[in-house]
Amino acid sequence: MTPPIALQLFTTRDEMDADVENAIERVMDIGYRHVEVGALHGSTPQLLLACYDRLGLSIVSLHADYDTLEEDLPGQLEAARTLGCRYVTCTSITPRLRNPKGYREAVALLSQCGARAADEGVTICYHNHSFEFERLDDSTRGMDIMYADDQPPTYQAQLDVYWVAHGGDDPISWMRRLRGRLDLLHMKDMAPGRRFTEVGCGTLDIAAIVTEADRTQVRVLIIEQDTDLGRIAAGIRPPQL
Repeated sequence: MTPPIALQLFTTRDEMDADVENAIERVMDIGYRHVEVGALHGSTPQLLLACYDRLGLSIVSLHADYDTLEEDLPGQLEAARTLGCRYVTCTSITPRLRNPKGYREAVALLSQCGARAADEGVTICYHNHSFEFERLDDSTRGMDIMYADDQPPTYQAQLDVYWVAHGGDDPISWMRRLRGRLDLLHMKDMAPGRRFTEVGCGTLDIAAIVTEADRTQVRVLIIEQDTDLGRIAAGIRPPQL
């Protein structure tokens, strides 16, 4: 059974900046019933929630950058509770940490945040890009450090299939490796030249990824588009997965 499909609102960031309520209404009109919040766009969690509730949209996850989690985890947990979402997802780690010692520091912080968040019914996730697959000075990779087999699973992965492929690795292999730590899967597709394209229009085997998502018990598939190709203005709709 295909998991629910959500839209990451980073996809619609220009529209959200211009008119939050109108953008959310258009997201609903084209078929989405679940969203992931990437930013507040000058609003507040309370006002966003009122708008989502009125339209019948549920919020899956809230994105936060690494420094924000480090400096204000309580504030992010409070925002998640206000928005009624179970997940707070770290968008990336800062460039200064992209070395063996730095990745271990990131693991320690995310583990600490994950343990504290679990006490309040919130799950911390980490969203990968492709730099985590680059070989470091000691020949390790950041992704392997962040999800080592002997590491307590106090935070989850929000695996982005496009960025896994962009980093030269196999999304399905990573889905299998992260089974049990992969409630949220970011769905993007790749055009020739490693460009972004709409899900189902590129070179990734989306059907196989969706099948594997069911096998690995992914809870939500989240559509995201990093460029103008998939904005609301282009009429992006939930793909028929």
